[in-house]
Amino acid sequence: DLKRVLFGSCLRCFGEEWKLQSFTFTSAEELKYGIVQKKGGPCGVLAAVQACMLKHLLFGKESDTSRLLQPSDPVRTSCLCKALADVLWRAGDGKEAIVTLSSGRQQFTPAGRYRADGILESLVLYNFREYEDLVTFLQQNINQFERGPFGCILLTVSVVFSRSVELIQQDFDVPTSCLVGAHAYCTQELVNLILCGRAASNVFNDVMELDSGNGNMTVLKGISCRSDIGFLSLFEHYNVCQ
Repeated sequence: DLKRVLFGSCLRCFGEEWKLQSFTFTSAEELKYGIVQKKGGPCGVLAAVQACMLKHLLFGKESDTSRLLQPSDPVRTSCLCKALADVLWRAGDGKEAIVTLSSGRQQFTPAGRYRADGILESLVLYNFREYEDLVTFLQQNINQFERGPFGCILLTVSVVFSRSVELIQQDFDVPTSCLVGAHAYCTQELVNLILCGRAASNVFNDVMELDSGNGNMTVLKGISCRSDIGFLSLFEHYNVCQ
């Protein structure tokens, strides 16, 4: 079920561009807040997490107005922890969250029409019902996310489990949609899941109902509540999207 909601097929796997990617910061002094992307593909996850991390860096309690975008290593790691916690807690509707970590050993034996990738088979799930416990656990295990090697995959799977496969499929316009699309790029649904906690297929407000003829209505699902972080798109200026 996890593979179907991620890829649309149990035979697909995360590619090298995902396996290599964690939330690793640059060493460039003037860009110390920046997460480094190694290859094309998981950019949607990285951009969304970068925005959530910047929210804490710029407006959080730890923000140092004298050097907002040149944080110390401990401050930027702390902001990353809080960003990841926010993403997962939001996906869990503010009630619970699930964190997946790599155990380094196989937890089950793949069978049938399932293609193993050596990552999903090693995951262990941790469930949290208090936000403070979630933050503490992420602080204790932030190394798996920040330095990896599979940090981006761990967050993506964690946010899926926090929302649940069933609810994500209900979020989609089309139940057979997936979160990782062609060429290993993130779909709009995955970006919305991280930013808003719902895997909506569109970026307009609420729901649109379109007359499909013969008395049939097509329902298009948008964003249900205001997010802390939004989009700026040149396409909206040209009336291509709303």
